[in-house]
Amino acid sequence: MSQTLQDVIVELAQIKSDFALMKDRFLIVNERYARNMESLNALALHAAEAAKRAAEAAVHATDTTRQCADMALKHAASPVTDAARSAVKAAESAARAALEAAAAAAAAAAAATAATAATAEHAETVSLHAAAEATAATRKAIDAAAEAARLAQSAASAIRRDEA
Repeated sequence: MSQTLQDVIVELAQIKSDFALMKDRFLIVNERYARNMESLNALALHAAEAAKRAAEAAVHATDTTRQCADMALKHAASPVTDAARSAVKAAESAARAALEAAAAAAAAAAAATAATAATAEHAETVSLHAAAEATAATRKAIDAAAEAARLAQSAASAIRRDEA
């Protein structure tokens, strides 16, 4: 009987040791998990900020396109046609910049969305908000880029009409 009790004590000590080891491993995994969640949350926030900045860049590029297109339209039939052509080229370049900014906003929004998908429940709310902001910024950038392209096209058409 004492042999059986001794076996139980040894087995209990082994279980206690295994439990302590599992607890230590859990603490390490949990710490790593928490750091990863913080990193993913930060990634989502940075991606949303990048999307918002890209959208602002698209808006500025659209404003530049509008100014260049206005200049080209105003001077299309005047003796300063070369200046009008230059304004059209500037408008086209600004429109391309707006498109690139819209693409950057979309990429940042995708990164924010990917980070959101990778986060767990405790970080999800902030990440979802960041992804939503990035998506809204992308929409703003796309709208600005479309307007820039339309303005550049209008200016180029005016120049072509007056040259014909």
